[in-house]
Amino acid sequence: MKVVITGGGGFLGQVLAKEILTTSNKLRSENSKRTVTELVLADIAEPKEYLFDLQTLARSNNINLEVKIGDVSELDYCKSIIGTPENNNGTDVDNALSVFHLGAVMSGAPPDVALKVNLYGTLNMLEATRAW
Repeated sequence: MKVVITGGGGFLGQVLAKEILTTSNKLRSENSKRTVTELVLADIAEPKEYLFDLQTLARSNNINLEVKIGDVSELDYCKSIIGTPENNNGTDVDNALSVFHLGAVMSGAPPDVALKVNLYGTLNMLEATRAW
């Protein structure tokens, strides 16, 4: 199963990534057990320092961890982080996808930026996921 976390460089994204990497063989989807084979952390910028050693956790659990930098308010970026079931590098035999959309700007951001990222970013993620 491929898992995508937008806002993956933030606190919540990193904590979620750690949990997924440490319990990758215990996740359930549609009443069936799925194993995570690929984890994509997507964010506007890579953090200067990660809270956890996610690369080591990923390697020890045979999970392909990928960090993709970009802006969820751009549809092409959203499509690139979701990908397609046909283009999953052979890592996911059942073509399952799970998306945790945590990418957002916090209060205090200018209204036009908040609208662009929070509203249109969510719409773009939905549109990109629909193609899966």
